[in-house]
Amino acid sequence: MSNNKQLLINFIAMVIAFIANAGINFFLSGYIVNTVSEEAYGFIQLANTFVTYFTIITIAINSMSSRYIAIEYYKKNIDKANEYYMSTLFANIIIIIITLPIILIAILNLENIVQISDSLVNDVKILLAFLACNLYLGLITTNLSIAYYIKNKLYIQSIINTIGYILKIVLLIVLYYIFPPYVAIFGLVTFLVTGFTQLLNIYYKLKLISKIKFKLSYIKLKSVKTLISSGIWNSITRIGNVLSEGLDLLVTNLFLGPEQMGILAIVKTIPNMVSSALSNLVNIFMPNMTKLYAEGKKEELVIYIKKSMKFVGVFLNVPIICVIVLGNVLFKLWYPTQDSILLQILSIITISQWIVIGPVSIMHNVFTVINKIKVNSILIFITGFFNIIVVYFLLKYTNLGIFAVTTVSCLLSILRNLIYTLPYSAKYLGMKWYTFFPEIFCSMLAIVINTIICYLIKKIINPTTWISFIFTGIIICIISLILNIFIIFDKNDLKYISKIKKEKVKNG
Repeated sequence: MSNNKQLLINFIAMVIAFIANAGINFFLSGYIVNTVSEEAYGFIQLANTFVTYFTIITIAINSMSSRYIAIEYYKKNIDKANEYYMSTLFANIIIIIITLPIILIAILNLENIVQISDSLVNDVKILLAFLACNLYLGLITTNLSIAYYIKNKLYIQSIINTIGYILKIVLLIVLYYIFPPYVAIFGLVTFLVTGFTQLLNIYYKLKLISKIKFKLSYIKLKSVKTLISSGIWNSITRIGNVLSEGLDLLVTNLFLGPEQMGILAIVKTIPNMVSSALSNLVNIFMPNMTKLYAEGKKEELVIYIKKSMKFVGVFLNVPIICVIVLGNVLFKLWYPTQDSILLQILSIITISQWIVIGPVSIMHNVFTVINKIKVNSILIFITGFFNIIVVYFLLKYTNLGIFAVTTVSCLLSILRNLIYTLPYSAKYLGMKWYTFFPEIFCSMLAIVINTIICYLIKKIINPTTWISFIFTGIIICIISLILNIFIIFDKNDLKYISKIKKEKVKNG
């Protein structure tokens, strides 16, 4: 299968997986908020955030393992690829053994760590226990999905994820119908679905890369050291990301209370879905980037990066425009007990950073591929630390409240990506500092034009019910997608897309 056809199939499968995941979040958040309270839903989001805190420890090992395994595999150094594979598994098992007592103590003393209503204490503790089990299961099986990366068959992973999402929503509907709306049910279902998807990953790992084997003799402390020496900077990056965005729910809980935390969790529902889609979208370009770099084709790599940025801008702009234009209508229908205008304003603030960060996210792959992540990691940590300091003073000495939490991190992230990520990624590739800026400016221009046009469409239709909202949303999505394509893509890009389509038809 050609790279173009693989890219198209990977993308289509990713979109389907995103829609399925969005459906789960749509159902779950609305059900929990309207049935129990926004506080209960807030703790589901906070529990997931606690899991990201833990990954700071594991990311030093796991973040670079795919790169090293894939590059050695491409170079036909199968024994070395096996060493990195087994050494990663060994290191993860050691991490589990060391951290298990700490997590157990934290769960048992949860009410002393965060503000939580008495009625939710045991429920949330069980939720965290299930999510901890899910985390450990993911660690043990962390490199199973490397097969999709090496063979550039990420569409298989997206299909498996889609099956998992569908199974998850079916189980949630059934269990929430049978039992009271305990948040712990979410943790149980998450764990069961992860177990199911990892069984499928085992099957495809054995089928696609049978040369990568489970063999204890391949465990090498030297390989672990190599992974840590490169991956430690990704751990620092994750700390910076946690300081920038991962502490917002916890800070809101401690400073403003669990109810305000629940409101912020609602606000973050759509941005989190966009972030998840962005992560999956960026990943489909990673295998070709790694391969082009491994083959020393830097000029082709730069062209591929620019096309990738445009693809991200075209498709990420659509949900951003929908939130800006239709956010108040959606929240009014979705959460009838909440202040829809407040939710829309906070969502626009939160999601606005993706206008810049979306296409620039491709650049973070560049840092990983060429193993130049040190400076980027330090800067992310510095902006994250600065974010916490500024938010603390704003909460303490102003009445901005939840607006302080949502605004500061967005502004700092935008500035860091424009001032460092874009120009220096070009420099590392031997290009002029402004090489990738036109793609960002085109994406921003597309947002402005689309927002104006789609807002006029909304005013004409004036949706007030679910049916009219869905009708309006479909029209806006179609129009904004078409406009994005013609604003962001040039003639050569359109010819490239046409080539992919023809190739797909020809090969079936």
